Amino acid sequence: MAYTLRQINAYTLADSVAAQKLFDANTTGAIDLVPGFYEFEFSVAISSMSATSGNGLIDIKGAGTATLARVQWCQSGNDQNVGTVAAFLSGGFNVTAASATPVVVAGVGTALIITGKGSFDCTVAGTLIPAITLTTGGVTPSVNAGSFVKVALKNQATGQAIMSDEGYRTILSDVTVGSTRTVTFSDGTVRVDKL
Repeated sequence: MAYTLRQINAYTLADSVAAQKLFDANTTGAIDLVPGFYEFEFSVAISSMSATSGNGLIDIKGAGTATLARVQWCQSGNDQNVGTVAAFLSGGFNVTAASATPVVVAGVGTALIITGKGSFDCTVAGTLIPAITLTTGGVTPSVNAGSFVKVALKNQATGQAIMSDEGYRTILSDVTVGSTRTVTFSDGTVRVDKL
């Protein structure tokens, strides 16, 4: 199973240096997880950042409720003025859900472009709500349309068969009632799982 949150439209972040959800592709910016081994990747472009330091910290879990273990991920990107111009890349490696320092070398650009990938184990079912903490406030940055995060379940916690990728579809709703999970996709298909 693979879940993708992808911005169809630009999403304006709050003028705040507190952690906030990175995507509003669905109402909560959340992805529901069952226990298992996951791989993830993301590509995010944010415009209208502060010219003092258009940078931030990324937290893959954010305010989510899932319990994560054995987290590792790396990112690269830049803090520049125009996101379409080739520029020096910097990055880092993380062994927790949240980056301990800004994700790229600080610059005075007003755009932040980052990509990353990694893996984690979900030991207790819950949600991921990828988040960003802006380094500098006083602005209302915008997550550009096309920015995304993809989280793919590779192996369930029981050690059962490796799951296949279900392709790139937008999740319109993901509802769990009791032990039944119903996921509705943008192409009209519905998947029902017994948990």
